[in-house]
Amino acid sequence: MSGMSTNRFVPAPVCSWLFPLLLFSVPGLVCAQLVPLEPQSIRGARMPALSPDGTRLAFVYRGDIWTVSSRGGRALPLTQHIDTDAYPVYSPDGEWVAFASRRTGNWDLFAVPAEGGPARQLSWHSGSDIPQGWSPDGKQLLFSGRRDSTDYAIHALELATMRTRVLCEDYAQMHGPNYSPDGRTVVYGRAGFHWTRPRYQGSGAQQIWLLDTAAGKRHALTTNQSQHLWTRFLPDGEHVLTVTVGEPTPSSSPLRETIEPILDSPERTPNLWVYDLAGRG
Repeated sequence: MSGMSTNRFVPAPVCSWLFPLLLFSVPGLVCAQLVPLEPQSIRGARMPALSPDGTRLAFVYRGDIWTVSSRGGRALPLTQHIDTDAYPVYSPDGEWVAFASRRTGNWDLFAVPAEGGPARQLSWHSGSDIPQGWSPDGKQLLFSGRRDSTDYAIHALELATMRTRVLCEDYAQMHGPNYSPDGRTVVYGRAGFHWTRPRYQGSGAQQIWLLDTAAGKRHALTTNQSQHLWTRFLPDGEHVLTVTVGEPTPSSSPLRETIEPILDSPERTPNLWVYDLAGRG
């Protein structure tokens, strides 16, 4: 990731005959103990999460959570564990970073102070709990998965009591639930294929859905049979941001017919799109 680096330190060579002198105070003797290496660019950083004030960036590197100034600079590890830590999400006040870890044998929810400190475990379940978004007041953490039935559900973890409650259930998988800025609506992706198939077109494509948390009612915002990935509310609460395409990419031809050579275009390339709450992108 451009602009980010780590520093490692190695001991400088020290003559063996100087070692006894280091045991005593010798005026005028200067011996450098450590020599810093040149900063090296980080390669393979992923899952970036921006702090609410935009000044810090949390990301995953070599199985741990790291942070760095959003302007670049030296990156420092926020977690250091032999098992994988991933999926960082900043709290609304910027004081905490929620993440998922496999240190218990499966994905469970954890949180760590944004300035560093011991991580706290937030969930204890044999399923896969991945943090997706905080409530605007910072009191709840959203995640989706299956708990007590074969159906998928969107869960809200009450951080004060560590209790979870189900916001809605569905036989189809639900991806990336996130609150609106006023906390009244949850946006999520319903059904769909893995993110590695962003150009898929068809009835199984991931669509944007909205859940009214007060009334418990939900409806589809898109129905165009294109994949819509990682959908989030924008700060105005009137638009959502998603990754999708403008037109389908031909994938196969009918029997005894051939299709023209496929030419890529900006309209066929997965990109950032903005949708209003009427479904216009």
